[in-house]
Amino acid sequence: IKKAIFLEEIAKVAYYANILGKPVPLDSSEVEKLYSQYHTKYGQ
Repeated sequence: IKKAIFLEEIAKVAYYANILGKPVPLDSSEVEKLYSQYHTKYGQ
């Protein structure tokens, strides 16, 4: 259920980002940094 809640939260953020304007994609280095942080530090 944790993944479903996370997915709904991301969908909400994406929805509002599209309403407010054209979202700019993150650089791949930023994506890797956030991915690593989520999987190693988030919720610890």
